[in-house]
Amino acid sequence: MFFVAIFTTLLTATPSNAGDIVSILERLSISTEGIEFPHCALTKEFLSTANSVYGCERVIQQYPICNKSLVVAYSELEPLVYRNTSGEVVGILPDILQETLIKRCCLGCNKLEFLPPKDFMKKFTDQLVSDNNTIHKADIIIPAEHIDGKREIVLSHHFSKLTKFESIYFIAKTKSTGTKELVYTLFTSALKSWPLFVIALIMAVCAGTIIWLSDMWKNKEQFPRGFPQGPFEGFWWAYVSMTTVGYGDRTPSTIFGRLFAVVWILIGITIFNMFTATITSALNKELLDRITYSPQDKDIGMIANLKVVENAILKNYATPKAFDNMEKLLEALKTESINAIAIDDIAYKKYYPTIRPPFAVQLELPVNGYSIGFACNNITLKKMQDTFNRNSMEILRLPTNTKPIDFQSQLHVPNDMPEITKVFSIKNKIFVVTIGTVIGISVLGVIAGILANRCNKKSKSHKKKNKDRIELVAQD
Repeated sequence: MFFVAIFTTLLTATPSNAGDIVSILERLSISTEGIEFPHCALTKEFLSTANSVYGCERVIQQYPICNKSLVVAYSELEPLVYRNTSGEVVGILPDILQETLIKRCCLGCNKLEFLPPKDFMKKFTDQLVSDNNTIHKADIIIPAEHIDGKREIVLSHHFSKLTKFESIYFIAKTKSTGTKELVYTLFTSALKSWPLFVIALIMAVCAGTIIWLSDMWKNKEQFPRGFPQGPFEGFWWAYVSMTTVGYGDRTPSTIFGRLFAVVWILIGITIFNMFTATITSALNKELLDRITYSPQDKDIGMIANLKVVENAILKNYATPKAFDNMEKLLEALKTESINAIAIDDIAYKKYYPTIRPPFAVQLELPVNGYSIGFACNNITLKKMQDTFNRNSMEILRLPTNTKPIDFQSQLHVPNDMPEITKVFSIKNKIFVVTIGTVIGISVLGVIAGILANRCNKKSKSHKKKNKDRIELVAQD
């Protein structure tokens, strides 16, 4: 392609070859590629030479828009555009405008002039006032969002892209992965299942009564006729048959009793499995919440007036809560006024050092087709920026950019299933204490049983001796 050949020559040229640069710029402007603003395609190393060769007089003659300061209307949206502690307007977008429109397209012959900060919509509506009120007029409006592929118009203004969003990060409190939480979940889920447990007991009482009535006449050894011993034996049979198929110590003998036992075993096992499934589901949910984060049905904080972030929150069935700045957003997260915050990758590069445990990135969502740039009424400004976007092979290094971040290293990735096995590990204190307690109770129970058995034998022996004495006395 003609432009590629010309631009390659420009890249390999030396700044001392001023005539060559002028020739190249002229050839670019009349080439079949239709490059209307060749200065905008210059790389940084050729700017000073091109400026000294062309001079501002020639640049202004060719591009009259470079003869005045470019007035910028903006609303603060850190780190895109904001005022620093000295009151200067800084940010990624002003830096890009300075590098492209001022230093390249106009070769440094003009400057950016910022109006006082305005509300997000006011910076647009002020451009619709009468021409007599020129104090509100602006050449450039930032920031402006746009979805790629659609007509490049934002609120009746031309749009030109300065940079784009790549990801949205959801930051929330890291859940504890300790064993205590798992044990607590186990007990709370069991307690929450009390209605099912009550139903199981009532049905076991009912089934035990039925089996007692059916077998009390022909099987009185296992199901005595007396009350409450008989119904209790029936309840015992029903309950153990619900958890397993019975222990065999109580078995119905009548035909009706055995047919009813078949039906009851099926019903009982179903009820018991429902009870265990409830506890299992609660544990699975607790573990999955630690492994995968979902913002669904949560209140998610965001910086106001960023549609890319708001849309990401809404697509995940969460509720967006807008805040004026990052400081208020982090404070709301710490006080648990919101469940999490969502920020774009540009903002995260600036603020990630302030995000400290127990808060961490829980979810990263890639976004495609969302751009951030400026709006303008003058089509020339759009063409200048578009020329740089299409033709420049330079990656801008901006003062407000932070160093590249390995975002994956910032993501909170909790331990997967090992936490389950840790509950039953010999290294786990709770597990050791539990086993020790069970063994201790068992040993104490055995000792108590042995002592009780000895006391019972002594008592029987003493009673027998007393009986024998009474009998001897009676014989005498």
